[in-house]
Amino acid sequence: MHKLGCRSLGPSVEDNLIDPVLLANTGYPASTTLNSSLMDWWEAQSYALSYITIVNTHKHGGLDYNLTNSRALVLRVQAKAPQSGNPAKAFKIVDMTMVPKADFGRAANDAWNEGRVQFDRTVETLRRDLDSTIAGTMPIVLVVVNTGFMTFHHNLVHRRTRDGQLRDPHARAVFEDVLQMSVAAINAGLVLHAAVNPRVQGLLPDIGVLVWRKKKWEWKLKEDWDWNAATSLGMLPPNGPRSGLQPAVIWDRFYSFI
Repeated sequence: MHKLGCRSLGPSVEDNLIDPVLLANTGYPASTTLNSSLMDWWEAQSYALSYITIVNTHKHGGLDYNLTNSRALVLRVQAKAPQSGNPAKAFKIVDMTMVPKADFGRAANDAWNEGRVQFDRTVETLRRDLDSTIAGTMPIVLVVVNTGFMTFHHNLVHRRTRDGQLRDPHARAVFEDVLQMSVAAINAGLVLHAAVNPRVQGLLPDIGVLVWRKKKWEWKLKEDWDWNAATSLGMLPPNGPRSGLQPAVIWDRFYSFI
């Protein structure tokens, strides 16, 4: 998957102020630091968030419906105590839903439209030159629960079934498994990356952690990671994946429906 990230597209932090009591409950001293931490988390977890975006746009009405009917993906996240400073561990996903963009008012829609104009040329170039599965961009809203604080983004969306739908029960189960593993990885502070050696491991993503090195956070591969242990690690239902596949196989199958 190709990365097309962005910083906050919504109202300025000054317009997104939080009640001091609610802000104190997040562990952040100011709205600006909360906003900065949220942006760093979005950047650190961008690969897994791309999977989450793709699955939701396919499963809730279909890809074409969501892209052409001004829909947005809302991710409600909870701030963790900002002790380690590790951006990958700063928030956890609570829940998610697809909603009409109009629900967020004119300011948000103006910001999205402005951002979309900026991205359209890049998206067309990527689709033409690199990856024909790129279908467009999906507006994303990050909402920090119990604060009213939100930021607005775009994510690239790839077509992963021929018609952009999940009509086949097996395909839906595979997509649900990918969604659950992606969310579980994020909430555990793990960071998905595209495979370093795709010739050897196929489309199975690498998983790692962020480590503090040379005065910055860097991604480090978890060399002892075994995707087939995902169930025992709580990343999938206790009775196993919905698809009935081994976790390591699920990722390859995810790409097989196109």
